[in-house]
Amino acid sequence: MKDNIGKMYLFQFFFGMYFIGGVLVPFFTEWGGLSFRDITLLQAWFVFWMFALEVPTGAVADYFGRKVSIIIGCVAFILGIIVYGIAPRFELFLIGEFLWALSRALISGADGAVVYDTLLGDNREGDSKKIFGRFRSFFLVGMAVGSPIGSVIAHFIGLREVLFFMILPATLALAVSLTLNEPKRGYKKTADFLANKTSPYKILTVGVRYFWNHKIIKILATDQIIVWTMIFMMLWIYQVVLKELGVGIIYFGIVHAIILLVQIISLNRLDFMERVLGSKKRYIFVSALVPALGLIILAFTHWAPAAIFLIVLIMGLGLPRRVILENYMHKHIDSDKRATVISTVSMFRSGFQAICYPIIGLMVDWSLWTSIFILGIIVFVVAFASRVKDEHLID
Repeated sequence: MKDNIGKMYLFQFFFGMYFIGGVLVPFFTEWGGLSFRDITLLQAWFVFWMFALEVPTGAVADYFGRKVSIIIGCVAFILGIIVYGIAPRFELFLIGEFLWALSRALISGADGAVVYDTLLGDNREGDSKKIFGRFRSFFLVGMAVGSPIGSVIAHFIGLREVLFFMILPATLALAVSLTLNEPKRGYKKTADFLANKTSPYKILTVGVRYFWNHKIIKILATDQIIVWTMIFMMLWIYQVVLKELGVGIIYFGIVHAIILLVQIISLNRLDFMERVLGSKKRYIFVSALVPALGLIILAFTHWAPAAIFLIVLIMGLGLPRRVILENYMHKHIDSDKRATVISTVSMFRSGFQAICYPIIGLMVDWSLWTSIFILGIIVFVVAFASRVKDEHLID
């Protein structure tokens, strides 16, 4: 089963090659003809469907298998690319975002479950923090490679063509997913599962109940969801900042790649940072506090080089918190409910994002710099109010 880990690294790399990532805002505003408010409404639609689909698709992964869920997710992603690129029409964008939400929901939870259950099968669960950091970093490496390529395509060919070029790495990700081995779980195979008359609906309800009644998972998830969502909003806002400060589109992908490279370094130095800071709890606190202060300072910084440095610091250090907190959540979940419970966490995160997107869109249209300041204050407050304890963060 060890080869599953290498295959999942490769899958993450290809699936992460979002050529469009470095030019998202120009794609929507210049080719799509949308306002920033329209963009956030579109993303609210996306995360609404993530919210609606996360737990049912987690049940699909637990019922039919993680491999099947990942394969279907790849196909939905490719269909979404095709639909999105037909014409700059809002109705088509809505269909494309639905397909991408379906894809993300089918893969979210299932991919991590494949990795963790493979480690369990190989008696290597003690390596999970290192493996998960590396696993997520391969996705970021794919984005870091793809973002500058997307900027070059946008500059010399066109913004829509950036999207269509993504079909190639997405197809390679699908090819890798077809070679995965389904890891063993709390039951030996789907036939045994069917013989026990366990339905997808039962998996769904049991998984949600498991999450809701588990105090530690709720504490970890609450911290993860609020802080990560506030920092994630910068994925959209930072490109508005770059345009506001006069940075050329050909450099957007380079900035995006630098952000991702810092995230990769952070993900692969989680143990080191915990040791340097003296405790796991302190790392969780500092990894929220530093981005919070960065956001507050950025709100008053209108010089492009300094703004880029702060953007890299905020996202490069803040976003990896989601991975390490998810790793600690896995320690508290039974294997046969793993994909469903993690999908439940993703569902609540998506629901929170769906609420935040239109609010942030209106705020940015009202005042870009004030919006950034408010995000920083929210992260600052949550950093100090978090109920995460060292005993929750077990290896």
